Amino acid sequence: MISSLYARGNLNEKDDPRMWRLSYKFAKRFENISGKYGGTDCREIARVDWSDKGAAVEFHANPASRRMICAELVGDSAYALGEILEKLSE
Repeated sequence: MISSLYARGNLNEKDDPRMWRLSYKFAKRFENISGKYGGTDCREIARVDWSDKGAAVEFHANPASRRMICAELVGDSAYALGEILEKLSE
């Protein structure tokens, strides 16, 4: 989302400096949000070996899997991004 708003449109343009500052802020917020789930990497959060087909199927099929944590994390991250972008427009 940040790059779609602030990245350059072609190689002859310069990136809007806000892109890097906002990306850094969001990355830090994501680290804070995801820390309680074990890290920032999907494998750490979901605790699934994605190269194991059976484990991946279990993750998606089992309602008791950490899939709900992933969905919650996506929502929390989207909210955090919205806050960051909203503060920029103030």
